[in-house]
Amino acid sequence: MRRLILSMMVSLDGLTARPGGDLEWFRTDERFEEVMLSLLGSVDAILLGRVSYQLLSQFWPTAGTSDAPDNAGGFTSRERR
Repeated sequence: MRRLILSMMVSLDGLTARPGGDLEWFRTDERFEEVMLSLLGSVDAILLGRVSYQLLSQFWPTAGTSDAPDNAGGFTSRERR
């Protein structure tokens, strides 16, 4: 049996976004990105909700290009193996 891992960003008051969907409260650093990329590199599949899927479906066609964030190219290259 495989493990199911939930990774979700939630504020101390239990919210995932500000009113209107603003996510500006969430900050990352290099260590956080290392941990998340390691986690992403170890999974077989990612289950997304409708809104997350719609947002990411707009992003992934540009992943690995100069317009994408630095960490996108590393993830997509691992996924293609």
